[in-house]
Amino acid sequence: MFEKYDIEELYLASINVIYPDYMGIETNIGGILIEKEAGYGYFTVVRAIEHDDHTSYIDLANPERPIRNSRNSSSTSYILEDTDPLSNYYTQDGKRKQTFSKRRALKEGEKHYNEFHQKRLALTKEN
Repeated sequence: MFEKYDIEELYLASINVIYPDYMGIETNIGGILIEKEAGYGYFTVVRAIEHDDHTSYIDLANPERPIRNSRNSSSTSYILEDTDPLSNYYTQDGKRKQTFSKRRALKEGEKHYNEFHQKRLALTKEN
């Protein structure tokens, strides 16, 4: 019927999308011209899949998108920026649910995107 995902495999994630071979020009605060990559970012829930030598990720909302760790200049790149285990955010009446359907995992992630983003901002300000 529906596939169930273990909460230990699920992560809140920040994905940066960068378009291929597009560099815009903008000026920074000092008036110096700098190159800027075109793209956008979004939050989602990803599933980690362990392999012998590495871990790959699947975006539950868009499973056909190849999640990468670096930019590919010949195609649109979906780059995994930051992750945090969904289990850090989810509790229900003091009990932890161990499995989620795809829809339920995405709904649960939506509840916590703001908190995840705030944690990322706090870490950025510290550094």
